[in-house]
Amino acid sequence: MNGASGSSGSMDPNNPSPGGNGGNGTDGSNGGDGGSGGNAPPVKVQVTLRSGSHPLLQASVSAAGHQRLYLVDPQGGSLTVKADGGSGGQEEEVAAEAKEARGYGNAQRKQREQRLRRAERFDGRREGGSITVTYDPLVKPFLGTIHLSNQNGPPPVFKEEPVAALW
Repeated sequence: MNGASGSSGSMDPNNPSPGGNGGNGTDGSNGGDGGSGGNAPPVKVQVTLRSGSHPLLQASVSAAGHQRLYLVDPQGGSLTVKADGGSGGQEEEVAAEAKEARGYGNAQRKQREQRLRRAERFDGRREGGSITVTYDPLVKPFLGTIHLSNQNGPPPVFKEEPVAALW
């Protein structure tokens, strides 16, 4: 709740005075718990080799209608693909946003905000999404540069078949 308005100041040219400060507002209410986390969507990974004097891996990662493209140096680089389920939300309490109303002469306004966070208790395991990796036969020696994580999900599937240049 907003604070009370301050008193008006005097605009008398011979004796001007500032207005009084307003009163503090009351604390806001606590926020609600976050929703449960969800299962991860299926993820499709395609990998091909961009040949040249320094070969590089071209990778496409697609999930839930989104696609990202990556260029990976197999000599020291790596690509990590995660399809882990969500862990649920957090409660965020906005404990107070107290306002002092403006006094007419010396317009003062103060705000304070206090945030308290606590993790919501996890209400069950969420499943990782399936991961399918389709890779060109030339990529096989470099498969160790691709790291996969899908906690509580099915084992990843690897398919070796020709993959054309991705871009």
